[in-house]
Amino acid sequence: MLGEPQPSLIDDLSHALRDPHPLAFLEAASGLAQVTAPDPYAGLRPGAAAQRPAMDRDQLIDAFLEVGHRETDALLLVWAAMLDRPELALRVREANRRHSLPRWVHQLDQIRVVRAIENTHVLGDGDNLFLGVETAGRSFTIVTYVDHNMGSIVKDGYFADVPIREALARLDAMRGDDTDLHEILLEDAAAKLTQAVEHGDRMLEPFTTDTWPQAKPLLAWMLRGMPPGGEGYEWTELSDAQWKKLGRDFAASEFGRSLDSDQRDQADTLMNFAAGYGTGDPLRWSKVVVEIVLLDLIPRKVIAPVEYLRTMPETLRSVIRYAHQQRSIPAAYTEEALAAIDEFLPDYLEAISRPRRQGPAAILERMGVLDPLGDDEYEDVAPTDYLDLLAQSVGGREELDALDSTPLPDEVLDVVSLEPDIVDRVRIVAGLADGACVEVFEDPELRTAARRALVRIAAADPAIFRRRSSDATAAAALCWIVAKGNDYLDFGEDVTVGELMEFFGLKGSPGQRAQPMLRALGLREFDWAYDPQLGAADLLTSEVRAEIIRQRDQWRAAFEQD
Repeated sequence: MLGEPQPSLIDDLSHALRDPHPLAFLEAASGLAQVTAPDPYAGLRPGAAAQRPAMDRDQLIDAFLEVGHRETDALLLVWAAMLDRPELALRVREANRRHSLPRWVHQLDQIRVVRAIENTHVLGDGDNLFLGVETAGRSFTIVTYVDHNMGSIVKDGYFADVPIREALARLDAMRGDDTDLHEILLEDAAAKLTQAVEHGDRMLEPFTTDTWPQAKPLLAWMLRGMPPGGEGYEWTELSDAQWKKLGRDFAASEFGRSLDSDQRDQADTLMNFAAGYGTGDPLRWSKVVVEIVLLDLIPRKVIAPVEYLRTMPETLRSVIRYAHQQRSIPAAYTEEALAAIDEFLPDYLEAISRPRRQGPAAILERMGVLDPLGDDEYEDVAPTDYLDLLAQSVGGREELDALDSTPLPDEVLDVVSLEPDIVDRVRIVAGLADGACVEVFEDPELRTAARRALVRIAAADPAIFRRRSSDATAAAALCWIVAKGNDYLDFGEDVTVGELMEFFGLKGSPGQRAQPMLRALGLREFDWAYDPQLGAADLLTSEVRAEIIRQRDQWRAAFEQD
């Protein structure tokens, strides 16, 4: 037991409870809930980011119940609603202490979001979302910033002790013509923020500010009470035909006509990066996007001679000028993006000139699995790193050595190992996925891979198929996993995520629904986000295995030559 709570904590809670605005106490309760919250991803985070809770929440609750102060009983009643733990309220009431508490504490069920406003910017780096909250006492506003360059995550969140109309009036007086302020449906706001909070939670090193993530428990409480069924963030992927047209239009423009074939190839790479990160729009370039592309994506992902990489900043200038002309972006932002190239150029040239890991190995280095390279290590370590990563993609070194490119057989769904109560549901999901594999991807091998993956998921976590959820959504998530793991949904491929979802009559992305399936397959979500690998040779099509064999033999030859 922790014993009697510290006087300073009681004093802080007492001061907040005396405040006429409920937000003072709600904010304190949220902060305390956050510092006692377990982190389900702690084991995957490197270094200081992997921290244990400052206090054990259950022990703290027992201590609060034992001392029975007015302030601690109020906190437990708020936590009962905030953390969705109704048994706490029951335990407080059973103690029968009859404290005099503010009216709003007895009417926590009346605290709800009544309005949602979105503030977007012309460059799309991020959005501000405002939620207007009413209580039995006074109204307040929750303000969140969702950063799209980092993967549509909540990067900051805080509370304002004024009604949303007053918060918006202040904002409207300050904002310029490059932003748009508009009302959105409560269900859409809930879907967007739920998605953004979850994405942020899965980051290797989550963002923190003076108020975030302390504000997260209160925000999560409000989101649970908002209407379901909204549409989250969805970036439209360009089809193969649209990509080809974009390339032709750029090459024919005043900005692309003078470029040689290498530079046009570079332009395609740069626009692919912009489409795959941030807003998903290849024709919007902010200073932040320039920094990400020059200092992270090109050095990490583009495997090419240094001479080739040195010319990419100049190509980027042409791409930015063309892109912003197409999107009618204000000239000031074009100049800012071009100036960013000059600002980051020295660091970029240093990054591409020094020994560095690239591709998946760079991700492992960032995660702390591999140590940074020294000046004399690059030539010796790179081939073995890549062989290890190839082995990881098929399940191990023995599997890599024995790998062949025989096509997957057309086999039936094997449900013998599954719990009887989920068999019917698994068969329904399999039937829906079969249709997508054949009609959307036109690959019977992928159908076999999906059936095998489905059985493994159902055997490892039967609860996935006991939950009340859409069969079509489950099938879409399954197809998304096996398709991404077999390179069917990479940039430039014929099939897009949007087309896959359209087949099932769905919108958005299946990524969130796929998370429990990935865990059931033993795949770490961090790894999957950066480098989708199924980790099993028998879930890979013959074409994918043939490419792995080619890379295996190439890196072995490089290792032997060194």
